[in-house]
Amino acid sequence: MLDRPNPIFNKHLDPSEDPAQNKKSNKGITGGETFKKMLFSSLASVKPEETTVTGIVNQIINQNVQAEARKPEDAFDGIIKIVFKHEGHRYVRNDGEKGASRFGILESTARQYGYKGDIKNISQAEADGIYRRMWEKSGAASLPYPLSLVHFDTYVNSPGAAKKLLEKSGGNIDTYLQLREKRYKRLAELRPERYEKYLKGWMNRIGSLRASVNEHRMMAGVLNTASNPWAKSSSISGET
Repeated sequence: MLDRPNPIFNKHLDPSEDPAQNKKSNKGITGGETFKKMLFSSLASVKPEETTVTGIVNQIINQNVQAEARKPEDAFDGIIKIVFKHEGHRYVRNDGEKGASRFGILESTARQYGYKGDIKNISQAEADGIYRRMWEKSGAASLPYPLSLVHFDTYVNSPGAAKKLLEKSGGNIDTYLQLREKRYKRLAELRPERYEKYLKGWMNRIGSLRASVNEHRMMAGVLNTASNPWAKSSSISGET
């Protein structure tokens, strides 16, 4: 490749040019004193420590620490959106041969929580209220996220199974999901005429939960690296 002169960086200065004149012309281009006043005026409300990389990282970490410390009812608001996404809003005449349901709530379950109307007519707000009471009863509010998401989603599907899986898994999310997956496959094998048609949907649901768990882990890893940026570089270089 030929070494061609860069017209910008290899420009020869003319000795006759006056540096002071150049400075004056640059001043006009940037706006001069007016530009400086506007710049410092815009930064007047920003604290010096917030303009550094460390300051910005600390702000991000503090915001996420506050988000992680949300109250259980706030956590429920985020988790119920995922549950509604999994369950859908359609009316099902015979859900798993257990009767009619809507928003994933069986009419018999709705009755247990005080709903007296036709399940076909239940509103999302009413379904939300029932799920909130189920949330409190399930014990998910006392669990850390995303274990709370996995447990409550399982509880919605089967309260009895959720309690057993939480105990058997010891609170390990990956083990919990593996046990839930095995349970579904076993049901489909033992009673294919009843459960095989639901297996694909069940697997998709578990896949969605795994994606949410992995997304949370990835974000936690990013925040951990951001809070201690030297940890990664030290481990790579072999420093201790």
